[in-house]
Amino acid sequence: MICPDCGIELTEDNKVRKGQHLGLCKRCAKRIESLKYLNRKNGTNKEYIPLKDLKYINPIEYNRVMGRRVAGIKREESKSKRGRPKKDISIINTNKEDLKLTYYSKVSKDLNKAFKEANINPEYTKNIDLPSWINTFIGLLDTDDATNFIMQCKKGEDIFNKMQSLYNHHKENLDWKDIDKINEIGFAEKALNELRRPTKELLDYYYSIDGIITYLRQDEEFMRLLRSAKEDLDIKKRRHENPKYYSSVDSDFVDSEHVVEATEPRTKIFDCTVWCYNLNGNPRKSLFRANGGIQARNEIDAKLKLKNFLSEKFPSVIYNDKDITIKAVSSREEINELARRSCS
Repeated sequence: MICPDCGIELTEDNKVRKGQHLGLCKRCAKRIESLKYLNRKNGTNKEYIPLKDLKYINPIEYNRVMGRRVAGIKREESKSKRGRPKKDISIINTNKEDLKLTYYSKVSKDLNKAFKEANINPEYTKNIDLPSWINTFIGLLDTDDATNFIMQCKKGEDIFNKMQSLYNHHKENLDWKDIDKINEIGFAEKALNELRRPTKELLDYYYSIDGIITYLRQDEEFMRLLRSAKEDLDIKKRRHENPKYYSSVDSDFVDSEHVVEATEPRTKIFDCTVWCYNLNGNPRKSLFRANGGIQARNEIDAKLKLKNFLSEKFPSVIYNDKDITIKAVSSREEINELARRSCS
């Protein structure tokens, strides 16, 4: 058996034999009691996090704790080899885990020092989930009542308010002698108010940014870019959750389960043009075409790259967004042919 909190093998010497921590190793039990003592001493309410969970929440802290634990185990084993009573303490996959934890501990020590000097919080990835954040952001901007959670929240608030009005009128119509019924509806109102609280708080927060959401929703170009970013993030999230490596070569040493043959390019070539003024100092309206086209994931990405290129290389050029034309092509030769036709 192993300790469910840290993965260390439970033996007769290191397991808890009685009390509320049965099934844990002695070090994890001590860690729980130490946290309880500190919470009482400091008046805090910090939550106990098992080491198996800490590994994903704060890898640096996990490796620091496990590094100390492995070092302690090695010291005890060393003492037993010098003639002291032997303690049968081991870690699953000892060689692999020892090697990993040893170097994780060393590197974490260097990182902790460097992060401290740079004033960086090592937990910057703890609660950051960009795909979820973008989904929430789009949920705020969406005009569809079925997918906009604020619209849903407002409808929920309306139901809460109507229910409260129903309770109020019912209580108003009760006779003063109906003490039990008056008390009953009073308790019901209290329960309703407490159940309504999360909805009211969410809307209270939202109204602070309502003006920003309304403003952004009117920007069509921004909304297109946002939805394009969401599509890209969704693709990347699926890849991170199920890693696949794109390759045009094969190897007997690589597990084919994690390799996908690169059968098509990840980007396309787009012919990008725009009618504009002040191109190379020419005050007349003229056509600008991106030489050789622009390689991008989609039309929105290509348009953004074209606009960035114009602002960087031709800052004096004036154009209207609607005069930009983006067209997917099969090759750069096709773009060259289109350019020749436009000149002839």
